[in-house]
Amino acid sequence: MWSLLLATAGWIAGWLTFGAPQRLRARSIDLRDPSPSPTTSDAPEPVLSVVIPARNEEHSLPLLLADLAEHAPPGTEVIVVDDDSVDRTAEVAAGFDGVRVLQAGEKPAGWVGKPWACHTGEQAARADILCFVDADVRIRPNSLEAVLDQHRQRGGLLSVQPFHETEQFYEQGSALFGAVALMGTGTGDRSARPLAFGPLMVSSRADYDRVGGHAAVRSEVVEDIALARRFGDEGLPVAVLTGGDLVAFRMYPEGPRSMFEGWTKSFATGAANTSLWRLGLIVLWLAAMGTAFGLGWDALVSGESVLAGAVIYAAYALQLRVMFVQVGRFGLVTALAFPLLLGCFFVVFFSSLWYTVVRRQVRWRGRSVPIVATGSAHGN
Repeated sequence: MWSLLLATAGWIAGWLTFGAPQRLRARSIDLRDPSPSPTTSDAPEPVLSVVIPARNEEHSLPLLLADLAEHAPPGTEVIVVDDDSVDRTAEVAAGFDGVRVLQAGEKPAGWVGKPWACHTGEQAARADILCFVDADVRIRPNSLEAVLDQHRQRGGLLSVQPFHETEQFYEQGSALFGAVALMGTGTGDRSARPLAFGPLMVSSRADYDRVGGHAAVRSEVVEDIALARRFGDEGLPVAVLTGGDLVAFRMYPEGPRSMFEGWTKSFATGAANTSLWRLGLIVLWLAAMGTAFGLGWDALVSGESVLAGAVIYAAYALQLRVMFVQVGRFGLVTALAFPLLLGCFFVVFFSSLWYTVVRRQVRWRGRSVPIVATGSAHGN
């Protein structure tokens, strides 16, 4: 009886934290009727600076730069900051007309790689609106206009969680991580104070300078969360939208090891920065998901309470299916196999705790990143 109650309570908690699908869609970028953009192609100075920090992105970067060449609004400058890549990242970027390629150079003491690359690009940017975009992001026609329109309405820091595209089987393993990340940011819940999602962030230069920019989060390994907190501390709005059909990315195409390192370096830190009530509901949901699997397994093995076990298991599979299609391109089989996802999730989460809390060092893109006392890092 108690197991059934726990599974039911957790299922409800999942909806409370994730948000109803229709409410989540209301928090996605809307292109149906964007306000006219003030940009003009003959403007003496750009009105939007797109800064792309890039390390070893020779395969992903050309796709984004081609998107920007075709879809960026007039008056956009594109700056690629090569963060000490060991591949052809800089050469590839230089092959695109109108793209400024900068070398991040040696990091000063106390700086992490990505904040330093973003800071380097921002220092060279000329526009009043700054847009920081990861190299693995893809943008669709008019998507930047929609993002700018949303920023004009909201102000402060606007970030976008892109739709997660997948190609290889192992990438299905990110489904539960994506759903939990969406829960943690508060996307789909207007009453929550969202955190930020780093692949695409927009701010006015005035607000960015007011909070201290990336210099204020120079040592943070999860700089998007830290930057959002700076905006919140200054009383500026912080909003997260989902990319829907307009902004997408393919995370960790390099392989399972890259996916493991990527989620490991950020997940425990992200949990530590999630509000306690929201974190509690997420923990309840995950624990109850395990209970649902246990009920289903016991029913299958014992032949008792088969209907109850099947209903609970199916309820969680259906819930995850609804969530996953909002997050990315994840199949029905992925939702049905949620016990495997849950096992992988806990392995990665406890690995994240081990590396960030005990060893105080993570590894990412060939670099060892020591964690400093605030949950940040030096040396990325």
